Amino acid sequence: MNKIVTSPDSFLLQVMATQVSNRRKYSVATVEIKVINKSNFPPYFEKGAYNGMVFVGQPQRSFVYQAGDPSTPLVITAMDQDFPDKVNPNIEYYLKNSTDFIATRDGLILTNKVLESSGTVTI
Repeated sequence: MNKIVTSPDSFLLQVMATQVSNRRKYSVATVEIKVINKSNFPPYFEKGAYNGMVFVGQPQRSFVYQAGDPSTPLVITAMDQDFPDKVNPNIEYYLKNSTDFIATRDGLILTNKVLESSGTVTI
């Protein structure tokens, strides 16, 4: 690096290697360097546990609601101290141990199929 990079761009470099004893023997390759945002802090969840509820028989992609408040969709939120408002627009949410539910980019939890029986799921 010759100077500080101030935006998340990419750089394309042409690199050439030559044989010391015969410069006519060479090879050229392209190198792409991607600049990513520096991160000093890991993201963290606002809560250690989120509780939701959904009604049996709802169609796929239905909201999971906050437990005890069937009118407010459940939203999981991760914060990041690298940002002044603690909102990192690059955070994505994934659910690892359930195919019955999905998380949207905004942290909403939705059903991924029609649930046919009641029960409790820990994700």
